[in-house]
Amino acid sequence: MGDDTFESYGPLPGVSPRAVSYLAAAVFCHAACIWTPPPQPHRYVIAGQSNATGASTQTTPNSAMFGSSYGHDNVWRPAVDPTIHFPGASKSSPWPAMIIDRSNATGRRVDLVASAQGGRCLVYPHPVTGDPPAWRPQDGSAYADMLAYVTTSGWSAPDAVLWHQGECDADAWNKDPAVNAQDAYQDYRSGLEGLADWIWADLGVPLVVAPISLVWCRFDNPTCDPALYQRSRLKRVPIHDATIDAALQHSHIVLGPLSDDLLHEPDNSHIHDVIEMGRRWAEVLEAEGL
Repeated sequence: MGDDTFESYGPLPGVSPRAVSYLAAAVFCHAACIWTPPPQPHRYVIAGQSNATGASTQTTPNSAMFGSSYGHDNVWRPAVDPTIHFPGASKSSPWPAMIIDRSNATGRRVDLVASAQGGRCLVYPHPVTGDPPAWRPQDGSAYADMLAYVTTSGWSAPDAVLWHQGECDADAWNKDPAVNAQDAYQDYRSGLEGLADWIWADLGVPLVVAPISLVWCRFDNPTCDPALYQRSRLKRVPIHDATIDAALQHSHIVLGPLSDDLLHEPDNSHIHDVIEMGRRWAEVLEAEGL
């Protein structure tokens, strides 16, 4: 019969050559050609004040290929500094480094609802304006905004709320002669536990909390020379400690990254080394399976 190949037989009677090609392709394709949807992205809500927004002069990596963010203008955009939270922002944040590390660890994208706002208190009235605490769940504008952003983003539910806040409350209690350090500790701890309960009821997810920094070093003084830099004032300590204790004892609170040893901006309030802070966020989320 000559060369015994498929071509030697010619077209099969009554069978379209195109159909033969499709059948042959199907034989070699198998399961590799079956389309599967991409894995669900990680979904985190970013909440708190300026260190959650990002107030660093450090240049952060470009995370646009790894995730998206939904900011205060109700628009989804590639998650890249400085506009992760809102257009017109000029400073960098921990979130690009967190997004890249988290995505590399799991092969999944990372999406954010970015609801943090600078200068917002949780427990006390604002120390300058006297405005009610914006993050108080019962009536706070920042808390209401966070829930609204989650709804309008199109999410059914996030994986966790990532919280970095407390400088506003540290300033507020320190300026009120009727509040001592023990009061501030108890007030903030109760406020944080209440916030976690509300978030659990409204969103069904844990609150991952980063304590405010005790600010040991500045980036313009990396050796922490005492002659050049004075340690943070004691007003931060009750808020810092209350955050840690709440996380250790409340079922809906997870302890996030510490930042006491990181370099800070010259204003002493804001973390400069946000790349390392972002990596620490990613490590916590990986360890907690969030």
